[in-house]
Amino acid sequence: MTVIYFAGSIRGGRGEAELYGQIIEYLKEYGKVLTDHTGGLDLAKVVVAEVTTHDLGVGFEIGKALERNEWINGSDRKKILCLYRPSDGKRLSAMIAGCEGLTVGKYAKIEEARRHIDDFFRK
Repeated sequence: MTVIYFAGSIRGGRGEAELYGQIIEYLKEYGKVLTDHTGGLDLAKVVVAEVTTHDLGVGFEIGKALERNEWINGSDRKKILCLYRPSDGKRLSAMIAGCEGLTVGKYAKIEEARRHIDDFFRK
């Protein structure tokens, strides 16, 4: 079973809790989802982050996964998907957009996010 770590903004994204819950429920079709704390990040093979709301904690978790990948070869590297909803006043972080080690999926509706998740896990 694939272990998946989900990261989403806690403080700034409180209004997104329902959306995060929908993403987490869908991710369960692909494996066991960890969300509790960064300790679980080490156990995960896959990281899925909702990055619409800028959050230092989510950035830290993504950075930690990317740093680990620098020291690991091939198939043992963590796959990282960042989901982002473009909207007025919310732009994708340039650090996320320009990072080669990340897959970014833009979506407006949960169905589009699910398609990005499906495509990501099929790779």
